[in-house]
Amino acid sequence: MEFEDQDKYLDVALEIALRRIVVYDSLFVALALEEGLPLLTLDVGQRRVASSLGVKVL
Repeated sequence: MEFEDQDKYLDVALEIALRRIVVYDSLFVALALEEGLPLLTLDVGQRRVASSLGVKVL
């Protein structure tokens, strides 16, 4: 398992959070977006935002 520093994704996450999700959730979307990874979530809002940004949601 590899840990990522959230500061690396904070600017993107704050921009994503303006789409009406909390910053905590947007950090996971930003990580998936920036690293080209799928996002596993049951959160409807997070799923909606991630999908709208082209992130594959599982």
